[in-house]
Amino acid sequence: MATGKQLKGTILARRAAKGPRKKRTRPKPRQYTIADLERARDRVAAAERRIDNDRTNNPNRGRAGLERAQLELSVIESQLRLRGRRAARRNLVPQADLPAQQSNNCVRAVHRPERGSYAKEI
Repeated sequence: MATGKQLKGTILARRAAKGPRKKRTRPKPRQYTIADLERARDRVAAAERRIDNDRTNNPNRGRAGLERAQLELSVIESQLRLRGRRAARRNLVPQADLPAQQSNNCVRAVHRPERGSYAKEI
C-alpha cells in the first residue's frame, strides 16, 4: 500500500503532465454543399406536409419543427450565396493582369476592386 505522501506526489506529477488549462477552441463553421441545401429543402417540405396532414385542433403542433428546418435552410442558403460571391470575385480578372494579346479589339467586362465598379476594356 502506498502512503499518503506517495499518493500526493503521484497525483501532482500527473497534473503537471497535463499542461495548463486553456479555453476551449470553437470548431470552425461547417462548409455546406449543394447536397446539404437539397436535403434542407426536403426537410422543410416534409415539415410543411406534416403540418398540413395534422388532424388535431392545435394550430402550433409541428410548428417548431418547421421553423427549425426553415432556419437551417436559410443559414445554408446564405453561406452558399456568400461563398458563391467570393468564388465569382476570384474568377474576375483585374485590368492590370490581362495579357497584351488578349486585350486587342475585344470587349471584356473587368472588375476593378479599387473602384468597386465594372468597366469595359477595348
